[in-house]
Amino acid sequence: MGDIAAWKSALLTLDDVPFFDLIRGYLGDIRTPFNKQRLVDELAGFLGRRENLQTLTAYLDATDRKLIAAISSLNEPTAAELTSFFDGELSFAELHGILLNLEERLIVYRFQDASARRLAVNPILSPALEPFEHDASILYPASAAQGETDLPRSRAALDDVALAAAAAFVERRADLFKADGSFRKKAAEEAASIFPADDFERAVRTLRGLGALRLAAAGVVVDGARLRSLAEASPFDRRAYCAAALCASELSPAHDLFGESGNDADEDEAAETGARRAGSPSFGRVPRERLSSWARLFVSFLDALDPALSYPPTTLARIMDTRERAAAAPRKRRWEARDADPAAGLRDGTDPSAFRRAAVDSLVAVGLLERADDGACRRTLLNPAAPVPVENAANPVIVLDAAFSVVAYPEIGFIDALSLGAFLDVREAGRAVRYELTRDSAVRGFDRGISVDNMLGLLESLARRPVAQNVRWSLKEWFERYSSVCVYHGTVLVVAPDRRYLMQASPIAELVRRELAPGVYLLSARDETEAAKALSKAGVDIVAIPSDGPSGAEATELRLPVFPAITRHRAENPLAASLAAVRAASPAGGAAGGAAEESGESKKAVDAKLAELRALLEAKRLPKDQRDELAARIDRRVVLSAGQLVGAAVRYEKLEAKGLDYVGKVRVAEQAIAAGALVELFWRGPKGEPVRALGSPLALDKSGGEVELIVDPAPRGEALRVPIGKISLLRRIKRSMFGE
Repeated sequence: MGDIAAWKSALLTLDDVPFFDLIRGYLGDIRTPFNKQRLVDELAGFLGRRENLQTLTAYLDATDRKLIAAISSLNEPTAAELTSFFDGELSFAELHGILLNLEERLIVYRFQDASARRLAVNPILSPALEPFEHDASILYPASAAQGETDLPRSRAALDDVALAAAAAFVERRADLFKADGSFRKKAAEEAASIFPADDFERAVRTLRGLGALRLAAAGVVVDGARLRSLAEASPFDRRAYCAAALCASELSPAHDLFGESGNDADEDEAAETGARRAGSPSFGRVPRERLSSWARLFVSFLDALDPALSYPPTTLARIMDTRERAAAAPRKRRWEARDADPAAGLRDGTDPSAFRRAAVDSLVAVGLLERADDGACRRTLLNPAAPVPVENAANPVIVLDAAFSVVAYPEIGFIDALSLGAFLDVREAGRAVRYELTRDSAVRGFDRGISVDNMLGLLESLARRPVAQNVRWSLKEWFERYSSVCVYHGTVLVVAPDRRYLMQASPIAELVRRELAPGVYLLSARDETEAAKALSKAGVDIVAIPSDGPSGAEATELRLPVFPAITRHRAENPLAASLAAVRAASPAGGAAGGAAEESGESKKAVDAKLAELRALLEAKRLPKDQRDELAARIDRRVVLSAGQLVGAAVRYEKLEAKGLDYVGKVRVAEQAIAAGALVELFWRGPKGEPVRALGSPLALDKSGGEVELIVDPAPRGEALRVPIGKISLLRRIKRSMFGE
């Protein structure tokens, strides 16, 4: 609630015409000589009278209360921010009309700060309006969630097991994509036979956004180091990062992997061209700062939700809107500049409503929200404070048999699921994820340096039982054949004969993967830098690193915290505290938010008051235009007392014309053009369908056979030209008396 001096200052800066119209509407004829400051003081006294406050409060309907609560909750928003907040419930024209009415009723005013014109609630009315300003149930209605809230929910489409299964599929199909980012036909058909519906596409979008897919000479490969870094995050944080990556990939055209598939001819050449064009080994990755900020935003959003409540889409959008602003801009004093839309940078310029829909969809996909058939969502019970689980717990998390088949339970840890995908082929990823051990999958594991003993050890530790003898024999036989002919790629160390004693030192001995020839060693180091550090520890003071070696960019990047912890460093969330009252206000199975509804008794009292005022007006002998204007003011709930009907000087304005009133429509259009006001117009389209448009009138074109109104539509688009004769209704939308 602003201070009274600011409200008075806003009135005193009004132009003379709206100022005196406002004063006459409440205080009657103005006696001369007059003083503007004194008139504003008299107006404040009029509004502060107990009976007028009671009438004004009784006049408030559910929509009025929502806007009052929103203006207070959003901390003096701009009209654009308020439009964004009510997106999906109130159109721009509807919201504009309601705000004008609240201004005329002196409930809301506008002031100019250093950056934009903002809305505030009249502080004179604080005793009457304060209960509505702080009632969260008005803005964030919710209902008691159905079913048991202390039981685990069903599996999410993009949980840890599904994401690891998708990574395993991509690892096996390096030729998965064409150069334009779309799937090759055979790969798409195979993926459709393994993964439900669109789950694989969303999983690949998520992996790509996380930076877990990279371009190599052979095609797209999985960045195992980045996925291992993701596995170090808590399950809650990991899903938040996945939701951020999926949301970004859904919103940005640059992340569109799934365009129309073309012919498969010349695909090898196209793929090679695409790899060269990419310029970076990582493609489609969401920038680190955006991924981190969106993940933190989603955690803040989830913190405000009560798992015992179910929230409709409009409430979810409003909560997300509030958290965006909190994350994007710190509170500033009234006279300091504030961005007109502080969250625009956080959203990376994305349309607010599109961003919020994609965010909720992504949170549902990763299992942090659960959506009902009616579109309402509730938060799932994944504990944000839970630590990273200890893998290989006492209970088995896989089932394996002698037929080389492995079924993973949902309880399997993310790192263990990734490890299985390194040497198993995924065959089914529906309710259960089923893998198969094949010769090709085993060779893929051998290529990654996984030994037979490590494969068997992982399977036995996860299954809590020995591996069948035929599986053991097959793995060993495949490895013998694999070892007989090898092509190596990696960091190679060459040591002169007189220095080979250094290879006995533990820092370097631990990195030796294989001795290829006397003095020639294949190292397990990620790059030359890691090998050089090990040699330095072994006492070597000069190490040769030829410039044609592989780049160490990836290793340098991974030394940074790729997926820093979120839930361990969460800021206080004041919205969560204010929303806690919503649960108490929510009856079982019913909706919270009843405070915004008018009671039957209140409505009867308002109807009686309005009827009394209309009867007093009918008893007066006034010209028709004055009578019509005063009756309209009563309907707009501007008249609080009978004194406003005595000797009131009113100025009648024609705001709309329709039907055959050709001259009236031209006059309304001319007045709107002169005033720079918006217009709303209705007409019939070529097939007789009703058409509505809202926009700024630019001109009346009389060059043709019929006068045409040229309108710049809102939101902006191609200018409309509509013949005056075809317009069934033309309405001028008044501008705010505060100049907006």
